[in-house]
Amino acid sequence: MTIQFAPDLDPTTPNIFMDVKNAVPTVKGYRGAPIGINTSYAALATDVRSIVNARLLDNSRRLFVGLQTKIWEGSGGTWTDRSGSAYDIGTEARWSFGQFGNTSLAIAKAVNLQASASGAFATVAGAPKATHLATSQGFVMLADTNDGTYGDQSDRWWCSAQYDHTSWTPSVTTQATTGRLVDTPGPITAMVAFGGGFVAFKENSMYVGTYTGAPAVFSWQLIPGEVGCRSKDAIVSVGSAIYFLGNDNFYGFDGSRPVPIGNPLREWFFFSESSPAYRYKTVSTYDRPNQLAIWFYVSNSGAGGLNKALCYHVPTQRWGAMTVSIEAAAIYLSDAVTYDGLGSLYSTWDDLPTNISYDSPFWNAESQVVAIANTSHTLQTLSGSSATSTITTGSVGDPEQRTLVRRIRPRFSISPTSASLQHQFDLDYGDDWTNGPTSNLTNGSFDVLSDARWHREVMTINGPWEMIDYKVMLQPTGAI
Repeated sequence: MTIQFAPDLDPTTPNIFMDVKNAVPTVKGYRGAPIGINTSYAALATDVRSIVNARLLDNSRRLFVGLQTKIWEGSGGTWTDRSGSAYDIGTEARWSFGQFGNTSLAIAKAVNLQASASGAFATVAGAPKATHLATSQGFVMLADTNDGTYGDQSDRWWCSAQYDHTSWTPSVTTQATTGRLVDTPGPITAMVAFGGGFVAFKENSMYVGTYTGAPAVFSWQLIPGEVGCRSKDAIVSVGSAIYFLGNDNFYGFDGSRPVPIGNPLREWFFFSESSPAYRYKTVSTYDRPNQLAIWFYVSNSGAGGLNKALCYHVPTQRWGAMTVSIEAAAIYLSDAVTYDGLGSLYSTWDDLPTNISYDSPFWNAESQVVAIANTSHTLQTLSGSSATSTITTGSVGDPEQRTLVRRIRPRFSISPTSASLQHQFDLDYGDDWTNGPTSNLTNGSFDVLSDARWHREVMTINGPWEMIDYKVMLQPTGAI
């Protein structure tokens, strides 16, 4: 049975982890989570609300970060102010970015649609203000809008004329139009392009918007059930499906119906781990090379800031967790760092970031890697070698007799720099765990000697590693 992080399952289930810190799933098993490495860009002045790496039609790209009052474009290690006017999106609001051909778009509920084909952004005349933006089928779709005709209506959507992001006057000819989603209560809380159309969410419902042509242009179908999404940035698109943080679980949606994917940790996450008051702040991205959907969230110990992350490995449907404090996240396409170019990026050898492996995306041009803005407003890539990870195993033993644990042997496909183990035991299932012997990894195993009815292990693993499974070697010592 494959090892997995599953804190909601019976702790005696074989090969499960009850807790993990900085361990993410792979096809084989689990590996140490990468750490942030500074890019060559200077820290920004204030907190970063959004990051996007926009692809143009010729496959070139533009890197943007949105702040409360600014939009900056990054190129060659330098930030350039691309703000088209004096913005103020509010104390907590995030920008929504989108790409429409070669035109980059940005919007917030307090700011009219902004567009840039090159250089600075400029306001698109006649376009609404909106919280959400997505593009598909030649349309720009906005939701939770504020416009001169209908005012501020949180359940309203607008679409531009087809293949013209500058045309917003309703017309059967151009197919620019607007409507409302009123079959369920509440504002539109999130929206994403999907399958040639769009999916719009409310907190407890979701709609699929399908292109039908004039006069209606888009037909919106309410998906049965009370499944929604509270956070505008908590949706991960992987092409053939989307994954999102719902109101009571994590879900996958392939166009037919939402399917729960978070059952191994749903109760742990919603009732003890994450902060309900700040769940709307959740930010997500997709680590495509590693096939990880990642949600950065505020934990109950996070004091309102995004300080942890859950990772879902799409092929194996297993979960992992990281401890990382961020302001925003996105996929970043790195420039190559070459020997000839080192001098322009780093003045001395000591200035180079540490903890970079030889096969890190840091060294490769066009490598897709997760980028974050850390709490110092600095753009980093999650490409550094893992530092320290902790794994707490499930329980092994026998309710009818005591057992003696002699050795714990993890099977590593990549051996760590070092590792230690804290053995814990319990004489009566359900009591508090008592710390027993400690051990260091020697010759591929941890040697302990502990006699009890139930046992579990807390492994602290240092440096880069990958574990395929582990085995606890125990023998009965007598009935009780």
